[in-house]
Amino acid sequence: MTLVIGVDEAGYGPNLGPLCIGLSAWEVRSEERGARGEGLSLFQLLKPVVCSKASKGRLAVADSKLLYKPGGGLEALELGVLGMLALLDGPEAQCWETLVDGLDADPAGARHEVPWHNKKLNTALPCDASVERLDTARSMLRSNLPDKVALRAMKARLVYPAEFNTESRRHGSKGRALSGWTLDLVARTLDELTSSSLAPRSSPLVHVTCDKHGGRNHYGGLLSEYFPGYMLRVIVESRPRSAYLLQRDGSEIRIEFRSKGESQLEAALASMTAKYLRELAMHAFNGYWQSHQPDLKPTAGYPMDAKRFKADIADKQRELSIDDDILWRER
Repeated sequence: MTLVIGVDEAGYGPNLGPLCIGLSAWEVRSEERGARGEGLSLFQLLKPVVCSKASKGRLAVADSKLLYKPGGGLEALELGVLGMLALLDGPEAQCWETLVDGLDADPAGARHEVPWHNKKLNTALPCDASVERLDTARSMLRSNLPDKVALRAMKARLVYPAEFNTESRRHGSKGRALSGWTLDLVARTLDELTSSSLAPRSSPLVHVTCDKHGGRNHYGGLLSEYFPGYMLRVIVESRPRSAYLLQRDGSEIRIEFRSKGESQLEAALASMTAKYLRELAMHAFNGYWQSHQPDLKPTAGYPMDAKRFKADIADKQRELSIDDDILWRER
């Protein structure tokens, strides 16, 4: 048996709103891959139910940048993320709060420390896709997903400005902080999957694909920190791809950081999950400030427009006694 995990982020560059990291984990029957795991493609294995563009009878799964454009609707992301979530045991994500809880995206409850995540702004889901289309997507996936592949987990991590600032300062780099949050999410998910009652008796082969983190090419030290006790071997460290092998007690983890990692389905679904969370968070953020300043132009939170937005809300921010540390990301 093989576990195939993909991780990606949304919102690494903005000054406003949270950083969102998404993860998807899949189980693949051993006979579907080579002896050492080369050549495995979930896009190929899941061809009956997914494609890179929406089509009749199949679900679009791709890099979120291809499925969502600023100002566009969230339908494609909703159908993919909420549709796939239906393959897992757990309550249906009917609103922002149940989605975050279902993805275990905010274990410390940091969202409750910011005023824009309140009951009035707890967005009902789906917000753009119709219930009928979503039900059709869920039914199609449940009925047609190949037996040799199973979705085992969808996870996420929301990082709000206060934590983002604290960890970026501590490490001296927001890229190093991103790598830490990413590897912690991978390690916690693996612990959960391999210790559950459904875990295989023998140690699974694990393959993890992450998107590259900024300009970093060397991840060995970080991997040793988050996977203590494993023997680490460097396979390759280069600009397009840095790959490693971790081994311990018969278990084997192959982890790689790739430029354009979203070309792999597991990372593409992670990208969609992260982007969906990020857009919903910004919807609440803009809604909060517009409830105080109805004529305020909304923002996506990226640097140039974020400065405009912050200047526009300056008086109201002071009036509401909202500290910069929960509002503004310094890097």
